[in-house]
Amino acid sequence: MRDHEDGVCLDVMGRKPGRGAYVCPDERCFNAARDTGKFERALRVKISDVEYQSLHDGFLNAIDFEKRLQESDVEIEPADGLTDVQ
Repeated sequence: MRDHEDGVCLDVMGRKPGRGAYVCPDERCFNAARDTGKFERALRVKISDVEYQSLHDGFLNAIDFEKRLQESDVEIEPADGLTDVQ
């Protein structure tokens, strides 16, 4: 999502204020959205390679967390501060 300071961050829970973009929880979807410029169009901001790498790392961590959570049959929501990627 784009925050009020024109930065981008990952908002796994979808609760932060700002302009957001949804991507399915699959690395191929993330890569396709990046490669075609869909994130930049949706968020109306230029995203640097460093920001993309940070978003990608956070995205993969979130997918991994969700998989482990499903395997454990425990319902836990991550704390907001733990899901931010800046």
